[in-house]
Amino acid sequence: MLATASPAQAAAAQPTASADAKHCVIVAAPLEPGQTISRVLSHVCADTPARAQRLSETANPRLASTLLLVLYENIRYNTDSAGASTQLRGSAGPCDTSGYGFGNLGTWRNRISSFKRFNWCQRVAGYDYINYGGNNGNPIGVWTKDTDWVGSANDRIESILTRRL
Repeated sequence: MLATASPAQAAAAQPTASADAKHCVIVAAPLEPGQTISRVLSHVCADTPARAQRLSETANPRLASTLLLVLYENIRYNTDSAGASTQLRGSAGPCDTSGYGFGNLGTWRNRISSFKRFNWCQRVAGYDYINYGGNNGNPIGVWTKDTDWVGSANDRIESILTRRL
């Protein structure tokens, strides 16, 4: 039986943010057997990556998390121009072979140009629509290394699955 998230779970949690927030931290639970979408436990945003991280830790002091991916709004990890970023974090440690599924990237849909991987998240699959839709259910890109430009998937990714190989 394939377990999926309810509409409330499928939508990314509404971020806690100020009007000038450019950087977010999203913490998700790992995929359980039969699930395709991780439960979003926290979604906060702030004007700098460090403040977003502190806000996440302050808002959820008992919620430990492990960095999985950093998404960047611009190519080359925002090094050529100031751009927004979002940390995708896991509540149960590094990626395993089940991984984490971000079925709806919320405010980060259609914004990703580059990303970096951490903590055994060796495979990243990006999808054209929320809940891994579009392209006949196939990802529009699969990457196995840090990626300074996602190519034809630029500004098209709406959901991500990441796992250990």
